[in-house]
Amino acid sequence: MKNYDPTLSYDPTVKLNYSGGGFVEEYRATNPTGWAKLDIVLTGGAALTSGTVDVFNYLNSSSKVSDPDTLTSESGFSLTTGAQTWDNGGGDSVTLTCTQTAWVTVFEAMGVASMHVALIRMIRSVAGANQFGQSIEVKKKTFLGGQVNNDINPSAFLSPDQFQTDRVDIPIDLVIDAETGVYVTVVGNSQVVTLSMFIDRYKKTYGGSSLKS
Repeated sequence: MKNYDPTLSYDPTVKLNYSGGGFVEEYRATNPTGWAKLDIVLTGGAALTSGTVDVFNYLNSSSKVSDPDTLTSESGFSLTTGAQTWDNGGGDSVTLTCTQTAWVTVFEAMGVASMHVALIRMIRSVAGANQFGQSIEVKKKTFLGGQVNNDINPSAFLSPDQFQTDRVDIPIDLVIDAETGVYVTVVGNSQVVTLSMFIDRYKKTYGGSSLKS
């Protein structure tokens, strides 16, 4: 965030960092009211007990190489491109949507771009379920096999005196790209979990390097 300027409105013609060697263009992703935002919505099925699905996992969707029309979660949920529902075949399902654009489009875009997330606002609809007690897992896994895992516990960011108990703000320094997996567990039937991701910059990485934190 060293080059973040809160007074600058989004301008797609402004390139923060261009490398002539590989079509790498970095942009501020701000608008007149603040950071750009993606709202990823996860909706649990009527029979869902608990389901962990990939919100992002472009490079390591396990069946993507053998069948490019199918994305498969490491937890056993599968998704057919064009649809938006993860289903494990046992009655558990989680549907993903995105308010700003199709979720599958955002998922696929991370194969050719990267974005820096500065804040995640997590909102849940069902109060009785222990949704904030479920870790968000961030997994960095390269095509060479290197892997680093980092669990984020949303409940750790709850304030004792906050009056909006259905949401939690998670300040974060997270770059999402082709090698980043973000896994979210949805608990409880018909639970709706919204992940509002506030993005301060992004980079097109057509053959170039990714963003740095």
